Amino acid sequence: MNLTPLMKAAMIAVRDCMGAQPGENALVVTDTGKLAIAESFLYAFHSLGIDATLMVMTPRDHHAQEPPPEVRAAMLSSAVALLITTKSLTHTHARVDATNQGVRIASLPGITEDIMTVGAMTADYQKVSELSWKLTKLMESTQKVEITTELGTHLVMSLIGRKPGLPPDDGIYREKGRWGNLPAGEAYIAPVEESVNGVVIVDGSQSPLGLLSAPIRITIQDGRAIKFEGGAEAAQFERHLQSLDDPNAYWVAELG
Repeated sequence: MNLTPLMKAAMIAVRDCMGAQPGENALVVTDTGKLAIAESFLYAFHSLGIDATLMVMTPRDHHAQEPPPEVRAAMLSSAVALLITTKSLTHTHARVDATNQGVRIASLPGITEDIMTVGAMTADYQKVSELSWKLTKLMESTQKVEITTELGTHLVMSLIGRKPGLPPDDGIYREKGRWGNLPAGEAYIAPVEESVNGVVIVDGSQSPLGLLSAPIRITIQDGRAIKFEGGAEAAQFERHLQSLDDPNAYWVAELG
């Protein structure tokens, strides 16, 4: 069988990450902004002899907005569900309730063809899982973290009394009730909030801006972001945080 690059990535998700098997009831949830990508996952299920249904909704207005009742009902009655959406359904009651019912779920918010064909969805997820667990075990035995980069990041924080998330977000969701995002590959922990100090240079992407044209320099003091430097995008990111009108938005919440 000759698979396109898009279908190869979908097959990695369905076969390797979800461990989907013939006889299981599978669901692909998408919206009109991600339909072409979602169809590749439907094809992957069908090529493995798995009965799968595609449900299409209008894009949600924001992350964590609940899906329509019909989508929620279908999620609850599935063995495996893939959420191929513009906005994230990860932190919805529908996802939580389906997880509690034993559904295996992967959420792929904002997924693009580039991510599918040349990005992280082409990874060997067995190796991703092994590295995620290795870093998680390292976090369990670490009290102090210091991060430095050639671009100027220098950040220190304490992990005393904190435990990493278990299991890590390793991209392997084959057990009943397992869920996470794809692409995956993350060990994560919440540092002692007031212990985080230093400077972070963001030179790749920054939510919700996407890929950056110039680095953003963020100064952290006693666990809070207090200064944003670096041009138009730095100012745009600061305005985004201000628009939330919540002082808690400035806390460093996670090392991942």
